[in-house]
Amino acid sequence: MGTWPGHYPDSCPPESAVEPQGTRYRFVKKPTVQAKDFMSHLELYIKGLRFKDRQPWDDDCMASGLSVYETKEAAEQKRGATGGMRRLKIAEGDVTGLGRIATTPPKNSAGHQTWWVPEEVDPEQIFTVVDP
Repeated sequence: MGTWPGHYPDSCPPESAVEPQGTRYRFVKKPTVQAKDFMSHLELYIKGLRFKDRQPWDDDCMASGLSVYETKEAAEQKRGATGGMRRLKIAEGDVTGLGRIATTPPKNSAGHQTWWVPEEVDPEQIFTVVDP
């Protein structure tokens, strides 16, 4: 399972999360994957890089995980439905056995999951852009 990052709250990931199997898809900003593409909302907040004046979530555990999609089609659908996401790229990576994952569908996001990444995993090393 691995060691969880120090900013993860106690009891995180949740017990309902399971070991991931297979490929997942994530939005990235550039045609090449970068480490900063895999910073969680909580990590961005702690480092003062985003959400400086507010913390727009109720659950620090959920905010410490990363949004991923089960299929490329689900990611494409989300990207097409959300104006601010239309310029984002889609990256894919095999996350089998890496951390924990749970289905966490926000509104209008079929196929959405939250992935909690162990400290020793560098997602930028396993994800590549597949839809620029």
